Amino acid sequence: MYELKELIAKAKQKDLKAMGELFNQFKPLLKSGSKIYSKYGQKHEDVFQQAALLFILAVYDYKEEKNVKDIFKVVSRRGIMLNLEEDKLKIS
Repeated sequence: MYELKELIAKAKQKDLKAMGELFNQFKPLLKSGSKIYSKYGQKHEDVFQQAALLFILAVYDYKEEKNVKDIFKVVSRRGIMLNLEEDKLKIS
């Protein structure tokens, strides 16, 4: 198993194996977070897919100088969320 920083670097270079391994490490966090949103009337699987997409975008956007605390943010009544800039959420 690679170190986290090495996995991120490889995933940013579009290494699918590295992205898959990285995703699997964070999958429990994404699943538990998506359960929170399913309580608000959204389907659990839909929320999980959105979380997975945001996770991948966050990996591509990751800059090593950021602290871990800068990657996540705490949102009242929602829990911990990925801290992405709104313009990064647009898919072209």
